[in-house]
Amino acid sequence: MEVELLKLWPIIAAICMMIVSAARADDLTARQLIDMYRGRDQVAELGATSYAVGASTAYQTVNSLLTMGRRPLFCPPPSLKFDAHLGITTLEQYLQKTDASNANQPAVAIMLLAFMDTFACSK
Repeated sequence: MEVELLKLWPIIAAICMMIVSAARADDLTARQLIDMYRGRDQVAELGATSYAVGASTAYQTVNSLLTMGRRPLFCPPPSLKFDAHLGITTLEQYLQKTDASNANQPAVAIMLLAFMDTFACSK
């Protein structure tokens, strides 16, 4: 099992690098992402949808790989579909119950915190 897990680390590392590369200094804030997704501009909405799907799917993939021998980052129900709507609504709910300054932080980082909070693993 340990050897099999070691073979997966390059894949996990590559996925993490894709996530991190999306989070640049000029990255969308959580508030900007939500506003784009909920706004009237169809092009902005498409961009926000693509962003949310990409981040949600990447986090789901990394989390699934971590369950193979390590503690996952979050524990969603097995049948849950990770899509733009889930990413955005989870982000919105997290922002409503946390420090307002989180809305000005990079969306990709706050989305992970939102998934970890919403789908916390039992100890």
